[in-house]
Amino acid sequence: MGIIQATKYKIEQHKINKFTFKEDCIKDYIKLLLECKFKIFVFEKKNIGWFMFSLNDKIGSCEYDFMRGFTFSSKHKPNRETGTGYQTETEILNPTMLNAINTFIDFPTWENKTKNKNSVIKYKDLKEYFQEETILNYFEII
Repeated sequence: MGIIQATKYKIEQHKINKFTFKEDCIKDYIKLLLECKFKIFVFEKKNIGWFMFSLNDKIGSCEYDFMRGFTFSSKHKPNRETGTGYQTETEILNPTMLNAINTFIDFPTWENKTKNKNSVIKYKDLKEYFQEETILNYFEII
């Protein structure tokens, strides 16, 4: 176990076997992303159904619901027009690395890019995200 103190928050690092998951498919998908060099973050150690991931300083998130499967969302700085991100895909039963990469977009195809083009400001990297995060402390799954 290690602790990252690159920001004002401590991010504890733990191996995947130290966590419990709502379903085995969540753990299996996280393992796939880890093999593909993604960083994985959760804010709890038990009954995990939501997680955030990063690759090359781009950030996305994923949630699992046994009725709808996996849902993926982009992440950007909060604002009144577009919130904190867009849902990029939903009802995915067998997620791949591409589903995670698709969350790194600025705008989904259905969004009015002209109206909201100035509202989406992406985080430049994980450090910036964790410096702005004010609610949760995270664990990194390694």
